[in-house]
Amino acid sequence: MKSSSKLILNPFLIFNSNSQIFLKVFQLLIFLIFASLFLFALFQIIRLTQEVSYLTAMEQRLEAGFQQNENWRLKAAKVDYQAVRESLIKEFNFEKVEKVHFIKVPVGHVASF
Repeated sequence: MKSSSKLILNPFLIFNSNSQIFLKVFQLLIFLIFASLFLFALFQIIRLTQEVSYLTAMEQRLEAGFQQNENWRLKAAKVDYQAVRESLIKEFNFEKVEKVHFIKVPVGHVASF
């Protein structure tokens, strides 16, 4: 039986038969582990960069919203609401109430139809 067929049938012979083959397999495994860790770290850095840019854009939009709100508040403060109310009163022909009279209904009495 050839040594390669022995190796296929019993892979644990790699530790005993030839140290060069073991060393190459071990180096390949170590390289694959480091390559996968490097790719994982690279993807994490890319994702982190995307999140930071997204948060920066959201902060800018929030700041723009605050600025717009402040502008609206300042515009609203400049409006003379007393003049607006008086013009509405004149437009709808409201009259000023001088005195209010109430009707007293005795407790326990119900209106009947």
